[in-house]
Amino acid sequence: PDNWREIVNKKLHFPPELIPAIQEGNMASVDSLLSLGDGIIRQLDESEDRLWREALNLSIRLGSEDIMTSLLLGVKFDFRQIHEALLVAVDTNQPRFVKHLLDRLDQEKGNKMDVRSFSMAIFDHSIDDSQFAPGVTPLTLACQKDLYEIVTMLTQRGHDIPLPHAISCTCLECRNGRQYDLLKFSLSRINTYRGIASRAYLSITSEDAMLAAFHLSRELRKLSKKEPEFK
Repeated sequence: PDNWREIVNKKLHFPPELIPAIQEGNMASVDSLLSLGDGIIRQLDESEDRLWREALNLSIRLGSEDIMTSLLLGVKFDFRQIHEALLVAVDTNQPRFVKHLLDRLDQEKGNKMDVRSFSMAIFDHSIDDSQFAPGVTPLTLACQKDLYEIVTMLTQRGHDIPLPHAISCTCLECRNGRQYDLLKFSLSRINTYRGIASRAYLSITSEDAMLAAFHLSRELRKLSKKEPEFK
């Protein structure tokens, strides 16, 4: 038992050969580098967080589902890392990968997963250099790209796009957002409305998409008078 505990708690350092192996689609090499034979999911060294994210994201961009599966089986990716991987899967319009990553989240958190947590990605320092705009969630990104299959999949899993609070709102979340990074906070609000205003979201979530679009248009006109970013 002591030996088993030592193995489980041991940090898995990022092997430099992993990226080339993923690029070459060399499954045997990937499995060997991850030491998948013992069936243990290994913890990551936080200082190598970005390297592991890049490896997972690369496997998705290259369409290497088997390699992505191996990475998920052998490495303990956390919510933030899966969140970014989901964005990559949505960005590259790969519904199978999206489903796989959502299933992984379900395994991690069970039915208690709060999908609203995706909106808190604005506070994640580790994705400051990400290609994705602040506050973008898998659903808002899918909506902006009008990816109907992925939008349907996410909404069926309980994902939605809550309307942003009024600009004058003084709730804790809004205060924290402004204090953390006002520009990010504003961009997050804009990206949220872009998702809500998309054809995919309106048609899938509204009983009357045209009526919903008219109401939203009126609201955005009002916002443009209070927030210059919405003009």
